[in-house]
Amino acid sequence: MAKTRPSNATKRPALPDLPAPRRSSLQVKEDKAAEAKAKQLTAAAKKKSVQKIADMEDDMADADVRQEENRVIKPKKKRMRSWSVPMP
Repeated sequence: MAKTRPSNATKRPALPDLPAPRRSSLQVKEDKAAEAKAKQLTAAAKKKSVQKIADMEDDMADADVRQEENRVIKPKKKRMRSWSVPMP
């Protein structure tokens, strides 16, 4: 037989005889409903944040297009050969 440490011998003598804690079907339904609602809220928040980021990316792309359209391009200088002489 296993020996019990003397300090544990009288701590919880009735613990093995207690019935296992069980939840009623009503409690289970309430817990599942609360869990489903929390899951739905997190999914909605995630969808909202993804949409916000997508809108920001669209705005950035539009700004890039506008900036590219308004960009001033300098004409390139004609390259002259070093041995040629420009004609007047």
